[in-house]
Amino acid sequence: MAMSGRTIWPLLVLALLLAASAAAEAATLSTRYPGIDVRPGERVTLSLKVATRAAGEVVSLEVASAPRGWQVQFKGGGFIVHRVFTEAGEPTFVDLQVRVPADVKPGTYPVVIRASGASGQSTLQRSLR
Repeated sequence: MAMSGRTIWPLLVLALLLAASAAAEAATLSTRYPGIDVRPGERVTLSLKVATRAAGEVVSLEVASAPRGWQVQFKGGGFIVHRVFTEAGEPTFVDLQVRVPADVKPGTYPVVIRASGASGQSTLQRSLR
């Protein structure tokens, strides 16, 4: 059975609204400091905000990529963490700790981190130089 243009239009609008709603509820990952200057051998801590609009969600954290030899980990409450719990509309804060190798050469180095939950995922790239 063929569908007319009148029948398809409401279905398309509904599909777009559902997609926008899902995107609005996806886990988000952000920081106020998109670029940081570091020195060889230094350890820096960057505060990250993890948020979701979904009602109570466990969000997994991962370092998607980092320069070879750099130590990168998430810390929260004094612990190394790989997951956080978020309440709807209330962000959870976690620290990203980065230890720069003592022999690092001058340059710009990207660190990519990812937050994934049932509502979706967010990827954040930050440059360290």
